[in-house]
Amino acid sequence: SCAFKAATGVVLGAGVGGMMGLFFGILGADPAVRIAWRALGDKALWYCKSFAVITALFSGCDCLFEKFRGKHDVVNGGLSGCATGAVLAAKQGPQAAGIGCAGFAAFSVAID
Repeated sequence: SCAFKAATGVVLGAGVGGMMGLFFGILGADPAVRIAWRALGDKALWYCKSFAVITALFSGCDCLFEKFRGKHDVVNGGLSGCATGAVLAAKQGPQAAGIGCAGFAAFSVAID
């Protein structure tokens, strides 16, 4: 089901985001150990949340488009990328939503 795919996306996205946060947190951390560990945890949590949301949106949209269209092709990825990018950028206005849509759609099609 689409809910299961979206939930799986949340878990996998959170895992990947957490790992990226740990990696990038180590790179930019201050030399003091206590401060470094706090910064590392904050960065990991931020990436974890971000990737979980992005993956859930994309996976859920992809599943819905696949069910609606009855096909599993690159168009679903483009539509899902567009929807995800538009939703994530919607707070910044319609122009940002359009740019987010185009950017995520292009990336999704390139990956497929």
